[in-house]
Amino acid sequence: MVRIRRFRRKWMDINLPEVDGNLARIVERPGLWMSRADLAALLRDLWTVADACVSHPPVRYGVLSGIKERLDSALVTILNDGVSGRPVAFSAATLVEMDVHGRRQDILHLGLTMVVPGSRNRGLCRALSAPASLLLLLRNWLRPIWITNVTQVPAAFGTVAELFDNVFPTADPGCRPTESHLAIASQLMRHHRSMFGVAAEAGFDDERFVITDAYTGGSAPLKKTIAEASPHRSRAVNEMCGTSLDYDRGDDFLQVGQLTVRAVIRQLLSDPRASRVPRPLLEETTRCARSGGGAS
Repeated sequence: MVRIRRFRRKWMDINLPEVDGNLARIVERPGLWMSRADLAALLRDLWTVADACVSHPPVRYGVLSGIKERLDSALVTILNDGVSGRPVAFSAATLVEMDVHGRRQDILHLGLTMVVPGSRNRGLCRALSAPASLLLLLRNWLRPIWITNVTQVPAAFGTVAELFDNVFPTADPGCRPTESHLAIASQLMRHHRSMFGVAAEAGFDDERFVITDAYTGGSAPLKKTIAEASPHRSRAVNEMCGTSLDYDRGDDFLQVGQLTVRAVIRQLLSDPRASRVPRPLLEETTRCARSGGGAS
């Protein structure tokens, strides 16, 4: 059963049904409403997962920094083992307000996703990305939401291109950025680098959407060699990452795309575990949206 704990000042705090023995919770903008004790507990859970994935040096940028500004804009999905209660995975996205064609709107930066060793290769975070996406679309009355993603991992690069719409860059040689892509990328790099661990000295190629020397602002523990980065099943994706990014220097792609109804459907169909979650979530959240409790 889905349980919505609160829509406090329109922010979500939602428990999801059990997925593969894990309990999931979606928390929106916790820095704006959580007590200090609850924030500390949330951070401890996030750090437990992060430290199990990258032990030295610890990852402490973005939401993991504990800085209130980061927590004020965070959208966190965290999974806990249904028996022990121990956190096993999280996804920490960020909602960033930007100007797109003269209209202020929230952009969803996909941020960090981490799964502890022993729970990987089960699609847990991917299965739970669809409910959070669905919630955001309902809150936005099904209007498309722009998303951004920063990665050097071919598997992540290819998956974002598959699961979202209107994405640039992708492995498609005919893909070109629009004015909206350029405006969002420019604002993200100008004002929000620290959010995803990129320092001021990092460069940005606005033709290829490549961040050069990207691992200089707190994200260094996540820097990978091409051999360490998980490959995608598509050879074209792997070749593009290998030829476009300098892994010794530490380059990243900045992807810009859109979360749409079609994209959510693709996410639901991409993993059978995801399809167990949305029906009760859809019913309860739609009820709250209609009553005005969750409207943004």
